Amino acid sequence: MNEKPRTGRILRILARVEKRKRERREREPKEYEYKKTFGRAHLLHATSVVHHAAFEKGKPFAGSFGEIQRVDVLRRSFERDFLPTLRRLRRDAYFFGLGPSPAAALSFAADKGS
Repeated sequence: MNEKPRTGRILRILARVEKRKRERREREPKEYEYKKTFGRAHLLHATSVVHHAAFEKGKPFAGSFGEIQRVDVLRRSFERDFLPTLRRLRRDAYFFGLGPSPAAALSFAADKGS
């Protein structure tokens, strides 16, 4: 006798759980799409050529890799923070330079064997 009410209750609970999942995905579409597209997002290691905030004339630094090499403090940041980070990553890792400066920095590191 109690089986039908219990089954109905379980189905209602499952429906609510699915509804909450849908609502959560709708609230966070970018995160959901990212996880859906990159099922191994936990393997991502994001870094910067210059790890610390750098400004030029009050605006975020957006210079070339050549400028990073010429400015002593930026070059030291690159050499002390960025290059050692690359050495700690897996040898079979994929590297993506998102922009001309990061791409040039990765090319520089590859040429130096870092």
